[in-house]
Amino acid sequence: MTFEQQMIHDRSLRDAARALIDSDVAFLREDIEHRGLASRIGTRFVEGGADLADDTQDYLLENPAIVGGVLCAGLLWLFRRPIMQWLNPPEDAADQEPVQQSNRSQNKANLKNKEFRDGRS
Repeated sequence: MTFEQQMIHDRSLRDAARALIDSDVAFLREDIEHRGLASRIGTRFVEGGADLADDTQDYLLENPAIVGGVLCAGLLWLFRRPIMQWLNPPEDAADQEPVQQSNRSQNKANLKNKEFRDGRS
């Protein structure tokens, strides 16, 4: 094959590839004009959500013990304070020792009392 024949062959391949690309771009433009970009994105999200729901359902059916354990752990963590109060009820209020204030809150109270006595309230 001579140089000129190779050049003609390469140009015909280039032109064929260019025609394919041009037809693909024209098809995409027509499709976007027809459906719109927002509609395409919305459809993609809906399909992705449906796939995620299917995968989640498959995982739940294959691993019920793991999912149940995680749910129980989450519920126990969410309701840990009421459960602890139920398991360890406070004794009679008269029997409990008074809670001491922290130094910071005592200092604030002392400062307010001093300002009140000095008339700067």
